[in-house]
Amino acid sequence: MPDHVMRVPALWSEPLKTLSEEFLRETVQRNRISHHSILEGYARLIVLFLRRELNFHERSGHSEHRRRLEHLWHLVSENPERDWSVDALARSGHFSRSNLQLLTHHIYGCGVMEMVIRLRMERAASLILQHQLKLADIAESIGYQSPFSFSNAFKRTIGVSPQAYRREQAM
Repeated sequence: MPDHVMRVPALWSEPLKTLSEEFLRETVQRNRISHHSILEGYARLIVLFLRRELNFHERSGHSEHRRRLEHLWHLVSENPERDWSVDALARSGHFSRSNLQLLTHHIYGCGVMEMVIRLRMERAASLILQHQLKLADIAESIGYQSPFSFSNAFKRTIGVSPQAYRREQAM
């Protein structure tokens, strides 16, 4: 299963955003004398914020929830063609419906069905690149009834149509 980026709670998002912007600005300005020490300082601060956040999640019992969610998303990744619903996912992951929605939003920064769509589109993107399959076959293999609805979802998620994605990646 692909690694997913953990969304940082709002408490830390602004300081991390500011640090990241400063870090990027400094990497562009390579003519500064103290460039290396400034970058090192920003990197240490970012690591500090991330460690603090991860420690909070470990202490607050989120590690068990995260493990169960990762297992659930692996199940979805392995079976994208299934007719997944929030209720079916909650049962499969041994969560209540509302708890699954809250945890998915908190940890992954999206809704439950948006996560299913992301995983389906990741699979579709790899199928588009690995094989010269017809879009109808790819759509069916990831749970879409029609190539049209698949193509719309792919474009909404990835930003380009499946055909354009195939062309761009072939270059």
